[in-house]
Amino acid sequence: MIKSNNSVLFLLASIFTLLIFSDCKDDEGSDLEPTKIESISSLSVSDIGDAGNGTDLQISFSRIADESQIEEYQIFVVESAESADFNLEKAENIASDNLFTATKTGNDISIHLLASSKTVNGVSITNDIPYRVFVMSVTVDPMLFANALSVASEEITLIDNSGPPTVESVSNLLVQDTGNEGSGLDMQVSFSRSTDESIISEYRIMVVNSEESDAFNVEAAASVSSENFTTVAKTGNDISTNLAADSKTITGELITEDVAYKVFVMTVAADANQYLNALSNPSEEISLSSVEKVKVTFIANDGIMIEFEDKKVVIDAINRVSNLGGWISPSSSELMALENGEPPYDDIDIIMITHNHGDHYHTAAVANYLSNHPETKLIATSDVEPNFSAFADQIVNFEIEKFERITTVQNGITIDVLEVEHFDQFGNIFDDDESYAYNIHLGGKRFLHVGDLDYLDSQLEGFDLLSDDITVVFIPTFGDLVSAANRDALIENVEPENIVCLHFLTSSLSTTLAQINNIYPDADAFTTPFETREY
Repeated sequence: MIKSNNSVLFLLASIFTLLIFSDCKDDEGSDLEPTKIESISSLSVSDIGDAGNGTDLQISFSRIADESQIEEYQIFVVESAESADFNLEKAENIASDNLFTATKTGNDISIHLLASSKTVNGVSITNDIPYRVFVMSVTVDPMLFANALSVASEEITLIDNSGPPTVESVSNLLVQDTGNEGSGLDMQVSFSRSTDESIISEYRIMVVNSEESDAFNVEAAASVSSENFTTVAKTGNDISTNLAADSKTITGELITEDVAYKVFVMTVAADANQYLNALSNPSEEISLSSVEKVKVTFIANDGIMIEFEDKKVVIDAINRVSNLGGWISPSSSELMALENGEPPYDDIDIIMITHNHGDHYHTAAVANYLSNHPETKLIATSDVEPNFSAFADQIVNFEIEKFERITTVQNGITIDVLEVEHFDQFGNIFDDDESYAYNIHLGGKRFLHVGDLDYLDSQLEGFDLLSDDITVVFIPTFGDLVSAANRDALIENVEPENIVCLHFLTSSLSTTLAQINNIYPDADAFTTPFETREY
């Protein structure tokens, strides 16, 4: 039977429809998604005015390569705090009143917004609020193509630039805890000066409780009472200064330990009609803390005791009056208290003897202490050690050559032993006498006792003492030892933070102190038994 023409046409139409439907499926049979168009690139934003609205905000970007696929560009201004969550779906649902439309032109776009322009939340664009900008490329046919959203612009905050220019703020602001006074004295503030100091009058250092620092700005800084900041004069150089003991925060509280602070520096304009003040960025947070100091006690002549927490060492300190004629010495009973280990001389960790001369130790006195304190260690030159053969287990053994340095750790204390040259004095030649200097590591500090050092012949440059950051050096100062040449050798090769003078002949004490005042004007001197210092 022959089918009618209408039936044939209907059959052909059905087959054609099925073929079309099949072609509109992917391999799994799901509907094809629209093709995503290209997003814009090279997005930049600038503050170009001082109207305090959208006309100040200039937006520039590179158009997409094929603009035949798009209808327009839509610009979105988003508060920076909300920008991380802004995406294509949100952009496509923003009301038209809260976006700005840029027409495609065939060229890259550079455009500023309108005075009435708003953020995506419908709030007018204004000064002093951080924003980020997005641009959406809008397709001409949403059935075939999908819109594309750019990445966020850099953050921008509109400001009023209509007034005088601002002086340059300081840079490289650094705040350190450098002491243990529990006050502003501990707070060292350093910064790089403003480049052009001719247009500024001074710097003002302001300490702010850390929890209040986010809200602190140049206007607030200008209102701080003069009693609550530190004024620093311009010097032509970068600044590093410690605050005063009575320094306060901007709200009038004394600076103290265990409080979190941030520091700001305001650069003050010399002429407020021509320039505005500038406030630095805040420093890193700092909390002052108390660190226990290392205590040094003078015993006699060249002898000292150094203490930190439960650690104690003595150097050339255990002696008897019979050996100390002509040298500074306490009474016999006071020296016996040390020899017998009475507090505070109990439980000494290490006894050190610099060389084999009687004014630096007494054999029986040291032996008495070692006998009663079996945990105490003895470090001494090889010509001293035979005097204590009965205490072999307590002697620290090592090999060292002249001008060599070795390190040993005893009872938890690190000691650097340096074999140096003994000075020659009053016609005596001591070149062949072994002589040690000791660099004691305690409390994060370094204490260098040089014994009877010959400053010039001990080849100090070979010991690399500059890298040790020596806190205190204890030096002999009688006779002709106080000289400019010896001082220069000490400073050039040791460069200590503090110099303490020891080893005085009582007959020439006043003369030697006068020499010290001339050669070492900043040095300290131990002249009274049992006087102490803390470092």
